[in-house]
Amino acid sequence: MKLRDYQQYCKDWLHQRPKAALWADMGTGKTATTIKLIEDLFCEFSTGRVLIIAPKRVCEMTWPQELQQWLSVDLSVAHLYGCEKQERERRTKQLTDITIINRELVLALTDHWGKRWPYDTVVIDESSSFKSASSKRFKTLRKTIPMTDRMIQLTGTPTSTSLLDLWSQVYLLDQGQRLGKTMGAYKRRWFEADYMGYNWTPKEGAEEEIFALLGDICLHLDTADCNLDLPERTINEVYVQLPPAARRAYQQLERDYLLEYERGDVVASSAGVLSGKLAQAANGAVYNEHKDVEYLHTAKIEALQEIVDRHPGQPILLAYEYQHDLAAIKQAFPHVVTIDVPDAVNRWNAGQIQMLACHPASAGHGLNLQFGGWVSVWYSITWSLELFQQFNKRLHRSGQKHNVIVHLLLAKDTVDETKLLNIENNGLTQRQLLDAVKANIDGESRERR
Repeated sequence: MKLRDYQQYCKDWLHQRPKAALWADMGTGKTATTIKLIEDLFCEFSTGRVLIIAPKRVCEMTWPQELQQWLSVDLSVAHLYGCEKQERERRTKQLTDITIINRELVLALTDHWGKRWPYDTVVIDESSSFKSASSKRFKTLRKTIPMTDRMIQLTGTPTSTSLLDLWSQVYLLDQGQRLGKTMGAYKRRWFEADYMGYNWTPKEGAEEEIFALLGDICLHLDTADCNLDLPERTINEVYVQLPPAARRAYQQLERDYLLEYERGDVVASSAGVLSGKLAQAANGAVYNEHKDVEYLHTAKIEALQEIVDRHPGQPILLAYEYQHDLAAIKQAFPHVVTIDVPDAVNRWNAGQIQMLACHPASAGHGLNLQFGGWVSVWYSITWSLELFQQFNKRLHRSGQKHNVIVHLLLAKDTVDETKLLNIENNGLTQRQLLDAVKANIDGESRERR
């Protein structure tokens, strides 16, 4: 198969840079672009062994499918995810051309090889999963930098929470050349802390300086550049009112950090815990201190039923947050299927499932679900811009034949509205960054705004 023109541009751009990041919108073909680049590197003897690190479900489904579709030379592939430790160690020792692991195996793989690290090319699919400078996976992978000749980072959401997400990702590319040798140095140069030292905001002019520094190693590609002829996508905010008794319980929990029940109290020990408890209450139930479920209302279930009635016969992709959400959904819609059921994705794309429920963290990356439907619903909106954008692209991607609608179930005057505002604000910062390193497909220069 042949790459599209914009994919060829991105492949050539990456080829010219030993360590670089492709920040491309979901559905633009990042995986295919990378596979053809890997193929070129092997054909010209520029690489020996390639390691691909990706989210678990992307390892299991996306990369094997895409390799089979796009790889036109005979390369050996080892999959180290989803097998017992003994079998994984056996496969590791075999040293194939391409090795695919889920990101949870980074520590085990680096411990196994140590200074004998055999992979001269490393691909990090969804590099935003390495955004935490204090995480073990980042600290472990950074040890391999001197032994890695080429690194390719792929993501559509490099700054899912804030500009602070950038430092560790960029460090893996340039070892601190552009944004500083440490996270502390990065913060001190471009950010200001609040009086407690917990929250950091960019200094005046910091965003522009950071964006300018990254233009030579970070390339953004959005769907507008790609002529994909994608259908329209509509975000529909569906507000629900909490019944009076549930509203009083919500307000009491918000005020007192406590709700009393016979089977056990609902206790929020901190503001962070309270936020989670309020999100549960907005959905219709809360966990008490013994992990029992205390049900408050069915407002969102009723709203979901109205959406189902509005789209008669249309399959619905549903995002939920808590297990008690899923339990309530299953009770109201017995035909619902969860994405972890064997062959659920294939059945969905074949039109055999009317409602597919999944946690956004399990269906946020890489899954092609666009052939099974065009209606999705957020039963519980997420705090994460990354998960929000990724989940919404499961249906709105190349191959979709219908206009896509995304329904957000939002409980009025609750933390749901705060979550939505948080996503909108984070989206503004990320858009500024991506526009600053935007690809100019038709010319030699890169557009900056």
